[in-house]
Amino acid sequence: MDHQHLCAKCKALTLDDFEDGYLHSLVSYLLNQEDKNIGPCSLCALLLWSLRFDKTYLRNNSEDEVHLFLNPPPKHTYAKLQCIDVIVSSRTVSGFGWGPRGYDEPWHVGPPDSRYDIRRGRLTIYSERGSVNEANFKYRPLLENSQSAACFSLAKQWLDNCLQNHGSACQSGAKKLPTRLIDVGDSSMLPRLVITSQQYLPDPESTRYVALSYCWGRSTFLTTTSSNIGDFMTSIPWETIPKTIQDAIIVTRELGVQYLWADAFCILQGHDDAAYSDWQKESTNMHHIYQGACLTLSAAHGAHANEGLFHQRKIEPVQPCALQRSPKYPVKILVGPEPPHLLPHLEPLNTRAWTLQERLLSNRILSYGTAGLRWMCHQSLHHETAPKLGHQGFCIMETSNPGVESATVKRLQKDSPQWMLTEWKTIVEHFTQRNLTYITDKLPALSGLAQMAQNSCKDTYLAGLWLSELPQQLMWVHRGKRTQLGTTYNRQSQYRAPSWTWASVDGRVEFLHGYESLPEIVTTCSLTIEDTQHPRAMQKQPLKIFGVMRTLPSIRYEHSAKYYGGAEPVTDWISYSDALRTYLDDLKALPESQVRDTPDSPRMLLRPVLLFLGSKMVSEGASISGAFLDVSSYTINHLCSGSSAVCLLFSVVREE
Repeated sequence: MDHQHLCAKCKALTLDDFEDGYLHSLVSYLLNQEDKNIGPCSLCALLLWSLRFDKTYLRNNSEDEVHLFLNPPPKHTYAKLQCIDVIVSSRTVSGFGWGPRGYDEPWHVGPPDSRYDIRRGRLTIYSERGSVNEANFKYRPLLENSQSAACFSLAKQWLDNCLQNHGSACQSGAKKLPTRLIDVGDSSMLPRLVITSQQYLPDPESTRYVALSYCWGRSTFLTTTSSNIGDFMTSIPWETIPKTIQDAIIVTRELGVQYLWADAFCILQGHDDAAYSDWQKESTNMHHIYQGACLTLSAAHGAHANEGLFHQRKIEPVQPCALQRSPKYPVKILVGPEPPHLLPHLEPLNTRAWTLQERLLSNRILSYGTAGLRWMCHQSLHHETAPKLGHQGFCIMETSNPGVESATVKRLQKDSPQWMLTEWKTIVEHFTQRNLTYITDKLPALSGLAQMAQNSCKDTYLAGLWLSELPQQLMWVHRGKRTQLGTTYNRQSQYRAPSWTWASVDGRVEFLHGYESLPEIVTTCSLTIEDTQHPRAMQKQPLKIFGVMRTLPSIRYEHSAKYYGGAEPVTDWISYSDALRTYLDDLKALPESQVRDTPDSPRMLLRPVLLFLGSKMVSEGASISGAFLDVSSYTINHLCSGSSAVCLLFSVVREE
């Protein structure tokens, strides 16, 4: 960039020249610049790079014109400047009009893309950090390494701004310190483990610490155990610390914070009684740990604990070049390749189930991602290349472009005590799309969120469902788990939850909407959030429902090619009364005494019981006749839904 070479056409160009469109040259001029032995013009090389997927067309149409447009157009909008559109067209093309798109998005310029003689490219405009009119530009250059001093300075700037200016919006209530923390010290000393109740802290309420959210991965690494905790309270050997936690210690030091919480060192690990007891206790304190942290460090791009936070960024083969200054733009303006695409929902960390509650419980997050640093708090969202994005606050599901808020992804209104219960079904739907190393962690991995919701709303938590919303929340559908061999519908091979809750199945679940709930919950089980850590405590929990029931002689759950006289593929649904569909989640769980399986007829389930949970057909004031059903006495095999009703399908055998 400092050694750029510009041709005679590009040497005097300023940003002003592109406001009304600028005829740069013919395509042949760009191609000739590329072939020069003395080195091509830096800006011409960028223009060709933006059109790199149309090289064959360019060589066959070398007399086409190359037009450059500043976008969004300053004369039509006050939006921040983002890019230069490169449009190649034949000389007969006219009508380069502007067409607005979504908020804060580049406009459409020129003729429709359907024209055969139009080719498009795009270059991004970058303002140097700290320049006079920096606020007029959306993007900043991506720094080469996330461990650079500039990255640390940017992260500290975001944190200090939030602490000083966002007030109570980004603060939690009364803070309870974690049981243990890592004292990171400085670069001249080794980190050590401290027990907060034994550590002299002048003001525990104002003691700041950073929490780490990261993927463990499959590889083993050094952790705190009951045998080495005494040694770690003196010092933790640096070379034995996993790379991600090493980097987190470095970031914590650079931010001027003394303490770090990382589960591998702050919770006892292992298979002994002390480790098991400590994990049971600490796993229910996640709401205190992540809510109380002044910042959560997110190792978004790391698939395992030895991958680290820092990495060298991918640099495009062409480098940005600087335009001439002008009275309107008196600072250094860079033109270069588009910034990396922001795809946080595809980062390894955001595919893990445990990390969803870690993100939603946090007040501030600094994320080290593939595409750069990201900052998120209740008042602002920043990206290393795009500070001050319009979207503010936390979403349950990360969007592909956080600069544009999706209509289907609502921001969390965390200033309302009811926000957790209001969004619980959405939280569960996204949670069940994520992966767990140990499937028995399904309820523990949400226990922090559940505890926070229970503290604020005083509702009763029932193994993944809430008493106040139970009739509606029982209407869930098992969508299964996608694998390379197809979609599987498995129930728990090892008991972890009652069969009436979504936590009893593997894979994705969805809640049904638009149905009026029918049953009355007569008695409920006596579960606590702590019980979700102990599957045995949840066995044989009674849930008695009064509602409409139907017993059928049989119900077909598999199509037969012989029966229908043709080769028809087997599906996992059947039709009932022309309006009802059942989703069979585990055919192997059906008892043999209730299955008819003969060569000359379709497979059938015998004597199933239907309990209707909801309907779109119930009129106001209509009476409903029904019967008592003790749900704990039956195995729930399916959830049924149709255009007019939704019900549970039971087998008539008792659970063992």
